[in-house]
Amino acid sequence: MFIEAITEYLKTSHELTPFSVAVVMLAFLVSGLLPVPRAAVCVLAGAAYGVAAIPIAVPAATVGAVIAFLAARYIAAQHVQRLIGRKRLLRQISKAVDQEGWRIVALMRFAGPVPGFASNYLFGMTNIGLWPYTWATFIFCAPQVILFVCLGAAGRAALLRDSSSILGEAMIVAGVVTSALMVYLIAKRARSSFADLDDPDRSPTT
Repeated sequence: MFIEAITEYLKTSHELTPFSVAVVMLAFLVSGLLPVPRAAVCVLAGAAYGVAAIPIAVPAATVGAVIAFLAARYIAAQHVQRLIGRKRLLRQISKAVDQEGWRIVALMRFAGPVPGFASNYLFGMTNIGLWPYTWATFIFCAPQVILFVCLGAAGRAALLRDSSSILGEAMIVAGVVTSALMVYLIAKRARSSFADLDDPDRSPTT
């Protein structure tokens, strides 16, 4: 019964309307401000609207991240600073951003040890400029968004047994494989970098 309800919903929700675009934008924007799992939002958007959700998702997620960044820097600076002071890893990440700038932002978008919404506030307390933060967020959050949206779209196609577009399915599979490989390789490097941050006495990896 539950699967049938989902199937019927997916059959009738594949067209983007002004209202559905606004809903998708709001969902991704909120994921940058609150503890809403972005991966789940991506999969749901992909299942409902396919790869057409990607051009909406990436800019909306970036806007949410920028709002959190500005809120931490100009509105809730003292509160965020107190939270950072309680966690050694957060202090280490903050120092790393001050030293490396957008490179740490890029790594955090792939495999940071801090949830995405929390890192947005954390970055607001560093010395990084708004413009480098914005473009690094936009570019480096895109692979994960593409990956999970494509997974959602592939799941929908499998559930509906939609074989009407072989080329479309092939593009989805290619997008999933390419994005997954990119995310895996960079995330592996990112985890190593953040392990070094969390353990200053650890010898650097080569």
